[in-house]
Parts: sequence; structure tokens; C-alpha cells
Amino acid sequence: MLQEYHTTLCDTLNAIGYSKKVITLEALRKDYDDKAIYGLFGACCVLPIVLADKGADQDSLLEKGVGQISEVLNGGFYKKALQRMLPEFDEKGAFKC
Repeated sequence: MLQEYHTTLCDTLNAIGYSKKVITLEALRKDYDDKAIYGLFGACCVLPIVLADKGADQDSLLEKGVGQISEVLNGGFYKKALQRMLPEFDEKGAFKC
């Protein structure tokens, strides 16, 4: 997916006449991996709200805070998604201090 993003980025920059040096795919991958902590934050703090039941009051969930929305955090789909993502975040160094 990152390669597709890079290709689209380069094509778009060329189309608008961008004349400066464009980031290489390798540099983009390194930057992406170096920012894994942001993905971890999104997975732990934003994803539960995104995956909340459509009938849930989103404003109420946000007001209560993540610690109070156990019905979302205990959802099967969220748990499966997080279990799949955590090893990738670990591999990219998101848990290193």
C-alpha cells in the first residue's frame, strides 16, 4: 500500500509541476516505520471509537473517555484487529523508549 501511495504522490507532484526533489520510496518507508508510535496511538485511542456500534452516541463515548467505554474496547472485531496490529508495531519499534 505504501508503494501505491508513493507512486500516486510522485505522479501528482509531477502533474502539478513540482520541481524539487521527491522523497524516495525507501526514505518514505523509513519515515513510516519511524513514526509507528502514531499508528499505535490511533489503534488504541481512535480505532475503538471508529469501530463503535453505529447506534452508539459518539459524543457520549468521547466525553466518557476511553477508560469508560469498555463495551467498545471489549468488542471482538477491535480485539482481533489490535491483536493483529500489535506485533507489527513492536517490529517497527513503537514500544521502545
